[in-house]
Amino acid sequence: MIHSGVGETDVFVAEPGQVLRGEIVANRIVVPEGVEVVADGDLVLRSRGDIRIRGKVLATNPPGTRDGASITLIADRDVTLLGDLAAGNGSSAHAAGELGVAGGDGGDLVIVARRVRTDRELHGASGGRGAPAGTGGRGGSVRIDALLEHVSDPWRPVDVYGGRGGDGGHGVDGVEADHLGQPWLVHGGDGGPGGVVSLSSGDDTGQPGGDGTDGGTGVDGTAGTNGNPANARSGAGAPSAGGCAPGIPGLAGGNAIGGKGGDGGNGGDNNLVTSGGNGGHGGDGGSATAGDGGDGGNGGNCCFPLDGFGGVGGNGGNGGSATGGAGGRGGNGGSGGIFVSCGNGGNGGDGGGATAGDGGDGGKGGAGNGVALGGFAGGGGNATPGAAGAAGSAGGGSCNNGSVGSSGSPDSDGGPGFAGFSGGACSTYVVRFWHVAALPAFPFGFIVPGC
Repeated sequence: MIHSGVGETDVFVAEPGQVLRGEIVANRIVVPEGVEVVADGDLVLRSRGDIRIRGKVLATNPPGTRDGASITLIADRDVTLLGDLAAGNGSSAHAAGELGVAGGDGGDLVIVARRVRTDRELHGASGGRGAPAGTGGRGGSVRIDALLEHVSDPWRPVDVYGGRGGDGGHGVDGVEADHLGQPWLVHGGDGGPGGVVSLSSGDDTGQPGGDGTDGGTGVDGTAGTNGNPANARSGAGAPSAGGCAPGIPGLAGGNAIGGKGGDGGNGGDNNLVTSGGNGGHGGDGGSATAGDGGDGGNGGNCCFPLDGFGGVGGNGGNGGSATGGAGGRGGNGGSGGIFVSCGNGGNGGDGGGATAGDGGDGGKGGAGNGVALGGFAGGGGNATPGAAGAAGSAGGGSCNNGSVGSSGSPDSDGGPGFAGFSGGACSTYVVRFWHVAALPAFPFGFIVPGC
């Protein structure tokens, strides 16, 4: 069954073996566990509510192109990803028997939502290898414009990888290049660039790990048999020690790893009268922008005298780490003959730049009959430079080596979050009434701190 074009329905539930393409719009989109669907063209799943994927959504190459299909998920609410989601890899041009043709680009993966909950790594698709003397395809990029949360551990960062660039095709030998009247085919093709990773929130301020929720003020306990109220308060769920709920720690920012650049192809060998081909340059590594840590939640207020101190503010989440993609290796130069020189080795690709996420701020301590502690600062993420591309090896004869690629720059180290403020004493007072068992009709009233 093929579902193509723009479809609009109340609830879209994918069926086994279904082929999807175009844009599908629904109030809710579900891919059940055990169901595998294929996208043979660029696919957009747009939901006015949630998107839930427990099965598999696998993209291939659209008909008539070597580029892999891209997948875009757009939800007004949450995306839950507990299955496989894979954009299409670029096809190799080498297998087509053509010369000088570039490999296909890897498909991109884009998710725009309020929150993404997943239990797995996310990857961009790989670029395809170039035909002989052709360049490699671009690695697929990943952009997530949402809070990114690990299902099994909300404070564990999710790793997101850019796709690997395709390798350049090797140059053909001088005899064949001369025969075809295209002497440039003797040079190796350049490797494709690695895919870019960008993790950000909807306002482009960097992806927060997710704000902690307030501990909240608990409700009074029920009266005991001695006429005194119980001293426990529920906080935000079960009461903690002392009856005051702490703030929830902020989520960790996602880790971003740029895609590796493809390796350059080797230069073709000479034909005694034509110089050996130059090796292709390695592709540049993809850049990486990690997510910011989320702010910690405020501690719960615990103002009644028996409750003690207010809840401790939650710690801010750690900023995500960023690693620029490694540059690809330069190709070897082709060998030289007796009367001609050999080709030069290709230059290594440059490493991708890295921008780390900032740590989240700690939450404020809850109010109490004493000073409540503020949340501690979340640690800042550290930028890691992309690895330098290796130098292209020299061919035989009096050739030159290629240059080593440059390391990627740490464009920004993440900064630490700020500690939350301490909670103060209660600023309001309420009248509490108690009943004595012997005089139930005559309650006693007292003015006490309250919230």
